[in-house]
Amino acid sequence: MISKAKLKYLSSLKQRKSRQEHNRFLVEGLRLCEEILDSYYEIETALFCAAQLQSERGQQLIETLRQRGIPTLEINQTELKRISETVHSQGIVCVVKKREFDLSEILRTPPRVLLAFDEINDPGNLGAILRTAGWFNVGGIFLSKNSVEAVNGKVVRASMGGLFHLPIFENCTLEEMIAKLKNENYAIWVADANGDVDYRRANFGEKNLLVLGNEIEGVHSEIMKMADGLLKIPNPGKGESLNVAVAAGILLAEMNRGNK
Repeated sequence: MISKAKLKYLSSLKQRKSRQEHNRFLVEGLRLCEEILDSYYEIETALFCAAQLQSERGQQLIETLRQRGIPTLEINQTELKRISETVHSQGIVCVVKKREFDLSEILRTPPRVLLAFDEINDPGNLGAILRTAGWFNVGGIFLSKNSVEAVNGKVVRASMGGLFHLPIFENCTLEEMIAKLKNENYAIWVADANGDVDYRRANFGEKNLLVLGNEIEGVHSEIMKMADGLLKIPNPGKGESLNVAVAAGILLAEMNRGNK
């Protein structure tokens, strides 16, 4: 049995203000909840609806959660609907603790590629890029102020679990972060449709920061001035621009060429 106050609190976590206040966020679905178990993040509570979580896989997940000492709470379909953000819930929602990362710890073994976002706003785009970043072993993510929240429900779902395996720094002042990384001998690359460096001919070294901009405005001029190169993806066909998630995938693939 779940109290009205507890249910109200859980439902409030669908809002950014409440997530920030409580340092908690919600994760829905079998696959995503399974991913958390082998990630940077800690599950505080798992809530499940037995009427909707009847598969063997679902039962195994509940058993695994209990074996690890994670509190599980059975709720009914009405309560699940209050908490869920999806139309067709799989019957399980986890309350997950947000966490902080230490940049100095990450830089002790410098990642080959880091990724920064200058006011990215679309949660679907950010989630898709995080999924790609995980695939290409990006060592850290920096989100500027006024960017979409990394633990926004749509971002979490679009990342397909990639979010849970990436050190993410939010509300960054990118100019300060870039200056710090320059001192660590990172080359700063900015994606720009009108850039002067064909991404296929860029000289990527062992330390690279790729900066991607807002879906409409791109990267601010102050940050572009700090770049070692402005990367462009040549356009042999038609179209005004590439989707930022597609561009990120192309650039990250090239930056990891030959890197196992």
